[in-house]
Amino acid sequence: MTEIATVHGLLAFQARRHPDREALVATAGDGAPVRWSYRQLEERVDAVARFLVSATRPGDRIAIWAGNDAEWVEIEYAAARAGRVLVALNPALTADELRYALTHSGAVLLLHGARYRGVDMAGVASAISAECPRLQTVVSLSDRSWLFGADSVELPPPPVDPDAIFMIQYTSGTTGRPKGVLLSHRSALSAVTAYVRRLDLRDGTVCVNPMPMFHTGGCIIALLAIHLLGGRLVLLPRFGAHDVLVVSREEQADMTIAVPTMLHDLIAAVSEGAPAHQYRTISSGAAPTSPALIARAQTVFGAVVHAVYGQTEIGSAALATSRADSDKDHATTVGTPFEGIQCRIMDPVRGRECARGEIGELWLRGDQIMAGYLDDPGATEATIVEGGWLRTGDLGVMDERGYVRITGRLKELINRGGENISPLEIEECLRSEGKLVDAAVVGLPDDRLGEIVAAVVRADGPVSREELEEWCRTRLTRFKVPSRWFVIDDYPLTPSGKIRKHVLTEMLQAGSVREL
Repeated sequence: MTEIATVHGLLAFQARRHPDREALVATAGDGAPVRWSYRQLEERVDAVARFLVSATRPGDRIAIWAGNDAEWVEIEYAAARAGRVLVALNPALTADELRYALTHSGAVLLLHGARYRGVDMAGVASAISAECPRLQTVVSLSDRSWLFGADSVELPPPPVDPDAIFMIQYTSGTTGRPKGVLLSHRSALSAVTAYVRRLDLRDGTVCVNPMPMFHTGGCIIALLAIHLLGGRLVLLPRFGAHDVLVVSREEQADMTIAVPTMLHDLIAAVSEGAPAHQYRTISSGAAPTSPALIARAQTVFGAVVHAVYGQTEIGSAALATSRADSDKDHATTVGTPFEGIQCRIMDPVRGRECARGEIGELWLRGDQIMAGYLDDPGATEATIVEGGWLRTGDLGVMDERGYVRITGRLKELINRGGENISPLEIEECLRSEGKLVDAAVVGLPDDRLGEIVAAVVRADGPVSREELEEWCRTRLTRFKVPSRWFVIDDYPLTPSGKIRKHVLTEMLQAGSVREL
């Protein structure tokens, strides 16, 4: 495969190689349908890059806060073309969360969508912009007048340093506020190059992508992997099982990407009468997938359903099953490490490498590993240890063949439908409510989402589920709001006074704690 050093270099290569081949099918921020060839996409990217050069300086951080609009793709490539760092933000962020991310990242420019799930994004951006010290410019993607006047700007030569930071992705952790993951061009391109080889994806692959673009699954795996193949990315504004299947048939898609929750809904849609489109490949990751779900998906869609393991800190994906693997391996493992990735299973207590068949923490090393966490050397040093090994925080076991099975998480993150959620962030929100003495948040098993968020509170007096939900709803992204609520008189504690969350979870599952 041709050596490409930067993210923009990937687009430039395909614009020369396949100028008239369709690169992107999507919907623009103003609702207009889009079908752009590689040549058209490159021309639009250059126009946006001229604006970025006129409005910002090399190395500046520019933030995008939008849904799955066509402009997301333009801006991702344009930031790379102009030598700026893209800050990818979840469009569901509340005003407080947006303010934190813009301030923490030091973004000087915010490009935002018009509306997302009924929220006036322009109004939110305007309300908090003055509270973000480094933010200088705020523009709406639905009004392209911000491009006017930049057409005469001369573009400098494209950046060529593969180790330059390309993107900042925010990821939840056990310390409360999300951390900014620094990803280089090399990290992103190493990941997608190994990914397309492992899944044996073909030149010109057509992929229907319902994954959100602010996730590495959308902006790295879906976009860059498909464009590395000179393929067509069909970007859906949002996930809807029926829409995915109809559009897949219309576009004659070879592939789709879906977390287990999406797979579940796609199968359900077929049973309700939606067309059962036949794919060659389905890529599934972000959360554990049950063997029964993978078997059913393979039967319904005629595809090889690849189990893929990844996280933001490794530039997206790092392990996956291959087309040659058995149904059992697809259903019970996440395959083997990608080419260029080294893998260890480490005893988190003794600090030694585990023998095959022993459960320990998954450690990874390779070009895909993040450069670190933004302005957080302590967290970086705790995560990337001696020798360049990244501690994933996930527990797993490796068999004699080198296949890995994920068995749990060392960290306390809750994985709800592929979204990593920090319990501490929700606990801090609840503790600020006023009526509560304390709060503990845990994940409970769920057939569809993998896990759901459950909150167990102690209160001074009467408290209702409705008022607690309303308190959280105005301060947290929707998927972080607990879906089950419990009230307790006394938590199970360790001798040092810490809540024994595994015991608390067992109590909830046993029905021994009163549910609101």
